[in-house]
Amino acid sequence: MGPGSGPVPQRADNPTPHPSEGLNVTATGTPAQGELLPQPPGTPYPGLNFLRLVLAAAVLVSHAFPAFGLTEPQLVGRSLGGWAVMGFFALSGFLIAQSRQRLGLPSFLARRVGRLMPGYWACLVLTVLAATAFTTAPLVGRDGGLSHVLSNALLYQASSDIAGTPRGVPYPGVWNASAWTLPHEFMCYIAVGLVYSVVRGSQIRERVLAVTIWLGLVALQVALPHTALGSVFLKQFSLLAPLFFGGVVVAVCLPKVTLRPVHAAAAGLASGLLVVLEPRFGASLAAPLVAIVLLTLGRRGGPGLIQRHDISYGVYLYAFPVSQVLVGVWADTWSFAAYVLAVGAITSTLAVASWALVERPAQVWVKNRVGAGVASNRRRPPASEVGRARESRSDAAGRSARPSARSGGG
Repeated sequence: MGPGSGPVPQRADNPTPHPSEGLNVTATGTPAQGELLPQPPGTPYPGLNFLRLVLAAAVLVSHAFPAFGLTEPQLVGRSLGGWAVMGFFALSGFLIAQSRQRLGLPSFLARRVGRLMPGYWACLVLTVLAATAFTTAPLVGRDGGLSHVLSNALLYQASSDIAGTPRGVPYPGVWNASAWTLPHEFMCYIAVGLVYSVVRGSQIRERVLAVTIWLGLVALQVALPHTALGSVFLKQFSLLAPLFFGGVVVAVCLPKVTLRPVHAAAAGLASGLLVVLEPRFGASLAAPLVAIVLLTLGRRGGPGLIQRHDISYGVYLYAFPVSQVLVGVWADTWSFAAYVLAVGAITSTLAVASWALVERPAQVWVKNRVGAGVASNRRRPPASEVGRARESRSDAAGRSARPSARSGGG
């Protein structure tokens, strides 16, 4: 069975219509990936890399339907990829808030750039090379490959096609239907960085401000359809940012709570009820609960290799370009199942290469160059504790200066 034909399906999890539907838009597809941080040894959540890989695979499968010309299955008004996005952004908010608590603002932002940009730039370049399977147009030109790379280099998806390609496929004119989420996520990174610079170590201010921002973003999502502020970019942000800040709320309000299966069960039930009872913005209200469910699952360790190597960002980046190439080159030879398996195999190979050759080296380089800095919200100990610490260090220095019988002194 070859790819289906007919009108391009509108993705239920994306407020942006497809370019072929006559609107000037910049990106389409399922939001895909939250912040991806390798889990260090001893982390309380050793299974998060595996969870994110599962979510990335869900996005891959979800994207495969429209790329193949099929309508995506829906569950409570969302596609499989839409539900995966909810998990990605909630986890991202939690992890990013924890990262900002440890790092000063310059180091925090440098590490976020080092995590997102190098792998993304590599994907842009490889996508341009893949476009040569669809066109003989020169790479240098107004709509060519170089223009595509430069116009999209700062995450905002100003160009979805390359010289009009991909053509002759069920989902034409779009090379990466996931990357539109990246600028929104980076805006959330900046917001978290600035918020922690403002609260400056007060737990109460942290919690009040995090909850206020989250609820304010939910209110924006509710109110936006009833206002004249109708930009596609703002609509997209209003859908994604509450999910992210729901994870931030968990990070600042429940920093030391040991999550157990009973917590996950209760949170899962409550989040399901919210989404069913309020399909429009129930997911945003449920974001902290979804983060609790995933973090509880993340306490269980995944495969050791995946704990050490995080390829889920690469899976996210490469899944749709690979889907477009395969459906365009071998359109009449695939069953849908074989198509998904082939996309998964090639995407995984590229993701491993991206992690080993680009993403991990870039992270190590940035970490070595900028260090940790000093977190602006790091709490100063009381003066009495500082005095006791100084006395303790003085006593220790005095003891180390005395001769030791074991060292031959006396």
